[in-house]
Amino acid sequence: GTNFYPLLSYLAESRRANEGFSQLYDNSMAGITYLYNGDTANAEILLEAIADNSLYRSSSEKYIGTGEALWAGIFALYCRHAGIENPAIDTILTNVDNYLTTVRKDVGGTISFYIDSGHTDVSTEHMLDAALYYALRNDTSNLNKILGYINNNLIFDNDTSTTEDEI
Repeated sequence: GTNFYPLLSYLAESRRANEGFSQLYDNSMAGITYLYNGDTANAEILLEAIADNSLYRSSSEKYIGTGEALWAGIFALYCRHAGIENPAIDTILTNVDNYLTTVRKDVGGTISFYIDSGHTDVSTEHMLDAALYYALRNDTSNLNKILGYINNNLIFDNDTSTTEDEI
């Protein structure tokens, strides 16, 4: 799409020059807020814009980030759960699932997701996003593998097996 995401994102002073800046995450959150407030018409406008823009992170960042993609999927799933019937839902979910296969790592019966296709870091926040995504999809197999990864990789303050430099 050429219009990108309809709602502009807040710009910090250092980014004021980019007045047309809009982010996938912010528009996904706004869509969830519209749903919560019963405004399905505006939620569907955002849903269709997201489906048209290939999950790009923002109007100026033409790559896909795992957290942002997951929240687009979560928004689409909330739309489905709210009874919205729009082909954009399936488009978004297909795009999210296809993207996740490019950043997925299977290890010892667990799965994790890299922060984006250019990095091998795993974010706890994104793993929690993935858990919600698969819970909303009723995909207990992937949900349990994600929760297994989170459980196996938690670092506790009193964990004497790691040094402060590793935390």
